Amino acid sequence: MPSPFKSLLIFAAIVVAIILVVVMGSGADDSSTRLASDAPGIVVLDSVSKTAETFSKPMLLPLLQTKENDIANLDDQLKVMHRPIWKFADGFKVHLDGLLRAAAGGDIQARTMLGLNFLHCYNTPADQGALEVKLEGVYELNDGGLSADRISERYDYCEGVHPQQRAQFFEYLDVAAQDGDVIAQEVIGSITPEFFMYSQGYEKLDREEYIALRDGFMERKIEYLEQAAKNGSIRALIRLSSMNFAQNIGADGQVMAFAINNVVLELTSNNEVYNRFSWFVQRQYEQLSPEDIDRASEISDQWLTQININGTLYPRD
Repeated sequence: MPSPFKSLLIFAAIVVAIILVVVMGSGADDSSTRLASDAPGIVVLDSVSKTAETFSKPMLLPLLQTKENDIANLDDQLKVMHRPIWKFADGFKVHLDGLLRAAAGGDIQARTMLGLNFLHCYNTPADQGALEVKLEGVYELNDGGLSADRISERYDYCEGVHPQQRAQFFEYLDVAAQDGDVIAQEVIGSITPEFFMYSQGYEKLDREEYIALRDGFMERKIEYLEQAAKNGSIRALIRLSSMNFAQNIGADGQVMAFAINNVVLELTSNNEVYNRFSWFVQRQYEQLSPEDIDRASEISDQWLTQININGTLYPRD
């Protein structure tokens, strides 16, 4: 039997050992936490982590599955292009001569700016007398107020620009579109054949010549829209979808519209556009055959691959 004194020494040693273990363990924890928090690029999270709010697109039915892995994150790869502010705060006439000189020197953006402004001014009264006549018509139709203000505002903006110059909108836009300007391509894609023929003075041509010129314009319009679309223009894609769905172009309009609608879904970050085209796609999915859906899938893949190669995105807004 050990003596009481020896037993007391043994008990005291055990207590001291336990205290040392506890203290050293606590120090190690503090040290590791301090190192982690001080180290660059390392964040010590609380027990309840917070996640950032992210935009998630609505879940669709399983429709077109892209075959290329590099298509999946187009939004991160494409350069977002912003449309130019083409209206001038101090009116068009002030800048007209400078734009004409720049366009004559080969400035593509100047050509586009001229085309957009000439088009904006095309149907605006050319002089004070024409303005009064137009305003009288507005008031007779009980459509005064805001409409009259807009007519007067546009007249002030376009004052001093000759009607013959205004009719040159297509000339400037066409040259810019040929040089690859997406904005000019979009605008020509929005012009109807009837307005083109009228504005360019072709409405009184013989029937055969009229039809030839009108059809030639339509071919050019579609070509420009496709070029703009493959450079990531949402506006061009939407217009092409509408034209194909209405069977205005091509033999496989429904298939092309379905393919293009899926391209729009891949590219747009606009909730309104996404929801609208989700509805279009799901409705078409129920109407097309499996073979048509497969063909549309191939077309979508090809277009998305080309857009990815070109590397630009022009949002609708």
